[in-house]
Amino acid sequence: MINRRNFARLVSFAAAAASVSASPRLQPGVRAIKPKRLAEGDTVGLVLPASSTIEGDDIALAKEQLEAIGLKVAIGAYTGGWGSPRVLPYLDYALIARKPKVLIGYSDITALLNAVHQRTGLVTFHGPVGASTIEPYSLENFRRVVMSPEPAGLLAPPPKKASELVDRTNRVVRLHPGKATGRLAGGNLTLLASLMGTPYEIETDGAILFTEDIREEIYRIDRMLTQLALGGKFERMAGFVFGRCTECKATNVSLEDVLRDRFGAGPAPAISGLSFGHIEQKMTLPIGVMATLDADAGTVEILEGAVV
Repeated sequence: MINRRNFARLVSFAAAAASVSASPRLQPGVRAIKPKRLAEGDTVGLVLPASSTIEGDDIALAKEQLEAIGLKVAIGAYTGGWGSPRVLPYLDYALIARKPKVLIGYSDITALLNAVHQRTGLVTFHGPVGASTIEPYSLENFRRVVMSPEPAGLLAPPPKKASELVDRTNRVVRLHPGKATGRLAGGNLTLLASLMGTPYEIETDGAILFTEDIREEIYRIDRMLTQLALGGKFERMAGFVFGRCTECKATNVSLEDVLRDRFGAGPAPAISGLSFGHIEQKMTLPIGVMATLDADAGTVEILEGAVV
């Protein structure tokens, strides 16, 4: 499991100020905190809690890409981990709340993003990391969500590829119709399932739950969704969004079959195929921020600024 996510990285961005506001379903006594937006010239920290890197040039590439955005880069003293959930009991959540920073990553970093948000109130970000392919679509979404205090608004899919007569790559499938508003929560399905039954399992009440995965057989996707269902994680969620399941092997049933079986009867609006996950063109999704899912239109709209 760890080796399949070796490119998972975490970028922890420096910030100084925060605003405080109400947010649903945080732990008792915890209020939402928005980190200071990133700006050109800011220093960001690059760390790897999820996995090690073999090629030294991987770190150099990540540093160069962040510098190309206009950021300064400080590389962490250690360049390898084993799995993000291992560090959760050792984090100083009170310190994180006192000194909030932009925290962004995906895949194995899902464990950090949700645990930190739920325990500190800090808005965290499911999005590209230093080693990602940061092409124009990903960069534009990143800038709108992390470098501007204004609401990012409608997160449109990437433009249709010139080689496709109709859009095939970025098709969004409606699983159950409707419209719902709630805070965003989610990330990698394997990580969400593995944290069930622990003090760090995800809170989904009133949330727009989003998830994705990579190199999983469809029966395993079904097993993990069933685990979340048996844990009550779909009972009171506002809506459900599945992004991409990259290189997921289908045998006798398809991913769409599994998702329709689980979410097709509602009651929450649900879609699949949104542009996030282990793909090049990915959205940046702010965890803890209010958003509206319109399943009929196949869209997600960010309703408030995620940074100040």
